[in-house]
Amino acid sequence: MIKTFGMQLDSESIKSWLQPINNFLVVDFPKTFNKEIIIDEIMEDITYDLYIIYSQISMLAATKNKTI
Repeated sequence: MIKTFGMQLDSESIKSWLQPINNFLVVDFPKTFNKEIIIDEIMEDITYDLYIIYSQISMLAATKNKTI
């Protein structure tokens, strides 16, 4: 877990920030697909990608003695 600006950055926090997107994500899936599972997978991928991006930015900032 990373803390910045008084907020924690972990997968659960990111998921909660992305929840409004999830609520408005409307996709017509064939009946054989479970929409909730697919959306959960998409959200998990987005969460992981954002976490990796933030980690990379944090490491870059640390090498420049900056805080973000």
